[in-house]
Amino acid sequence: VIYLSVKDPLKKSVGTALSEACQAAKANLIVILPIDILITSFHIEKLLKLPAGERTWGCFTKSYDSGGAIMKIYAYLQNQFLTIYLQQGVWTNVFFFSKELSTRIPTDGFLEDVLFCDRLKQVSAGFIIDTKVVVSTRKYVKDGHSRRIASNGIIILLYRCGYKNISVLKDFYVGRIGFIKLIKQMVH
Repeated sequence: VIYLSVKDPLKKSVGTALSEACQAAKANLIVILPIDILITSFHIEKLLKLPAGERTWGCFTKSYDSGGAIMKIYAYLQNQFLTIYLQQGVWTNVFFFSKELSTRIPTDGFLEDVLFCDRLKQVSAGFIIDTKVVVSTRKYVKDGHSRRIASNGIIILLYRCGYKNISVLKDFYVGRIGFIKLIKQMVH
């Protein structure tokens, strides 16, 4: 299933596209391979060597293809705190899961990876493979490393603190509103 752009409201959300792909899949193990990542046969071999019980769901840790010290620190913090400690993956962590869990993929159109991970954790603990996939920094370069990192952190923090207005968070993520407007939207 090809997912195009969230900027066009007539296109499917990532979750809808993934749900359709999972339903069409014949195998029991689903692996989500986002376009922004580099994964090798070594990663897949490592996944397939896991005992079946550990393949219920999980994801890989990650590194970034460039960006210097800022991106290395960001990746380290993401891996240690979010991915390993909180078992919070995002699409670029390369999720794997058994096909029956594909019914838990949300189709809300934003933060679907975070919601999906939350739903998976309701079923069982995930298995984190500490072999890093490489993620492109193109979005970070385009938006500015610090701005993109701060935006991601603010969105996750607000969501985890109970702010669930997805449309406002999405507007902030894509740059339609700035931080001050975000705060004003939260107050109203």
